[in-house]
Amino acid sequence: MKTRWYPLALLAWFVILALTMTGCATTSSTSASGKSQRDLLLAAGFRKDVADQPGEIKHFQKLPPEKLLCYQRGNEKCYTLKDPVTNSMYIGDEAAFRRYLDLVIQERLDKSYQQYRLQEDDPEFWKLWVDKQGGG
Repeated sequence: MKTRWYPLALLAWFVILALTMTGCATTSSTSASGKSQRDLLLAAGFRKDVADQPGEIKHFQKLPPEKLLCYQRGNEKCYTLKDPVTNSMYIGDEAAFRRYLDLVIQERLDKSYQQYRLQEDDPEFWKLWVDKQGGG
């Protein structure tokens, strides 16, 4: 009698263990708070600017979507992300970018959120997105 239930109990224990391990694996790949990249950018101090002027729309269309870009003019850096869904630009200065990186690390999000591409100086970018509102 003792030998019949022992294999079933052992099997049940392995099933419970496997389900527990699977649950841990799936939750570790997502942010604990469920924040998106855009949420983190805003929390870090980036501002959201809708492309609604003809010059902005034209420039906006040239930018790659969902890529964090860095523009540099002299010692000044500005970081931006194009959101094609809302026709918006997320724009931040060096301090906002550092806060953003801290949040990404805290949230343990995908490494691609930390990557950006340095852009050549683009006077049109500065005129349309940064200078008109007094910086990142």
